[in-house]
Amino acid sequence: NLAWCLLHEKGIEKDEARAIELFKKAASQNEEFALGMCHENGWDVPQDDVKAVEYFQKSAQAGNADGQYYLALCYLDGRGAPRDYSEGKRMLKLSADQGYEDAQRMISTMYSTRSK
Repeated sequence: NLAWCLLHEKGIEKDEARAIELFKKAASQNEEFALGMCHENGWDVPQDDVKAVEYFQKSAQAGNADGQYYLALCYLDGRGAPRDYSEGKRMLKLSADQGYEDAQRMISTMYSTRSK
């Protein structure tokens, strides 16, 4: 999306302030994932893993594959929430079932590592 491109200079001049504005606008349109990313990375807000998890949870509950994936990472790493492998794997599966490639790769890696 445009906000991501602005933040990472992908085909457009970097403009962090505009990217954050767009992320916040998306969040106000029921895209809590965007605010989770802002809090996780400290983009225009203090870095706060607990707040990031709160937004990722809302996003995941709304069925957002991005939110499910990033929430899974937080649970698996114990970042912003207590470590919970079971819930982390469940969130990964929900995300992967929606076609989220990073979640699919991670699940594949988990199974291939476990079988060795």
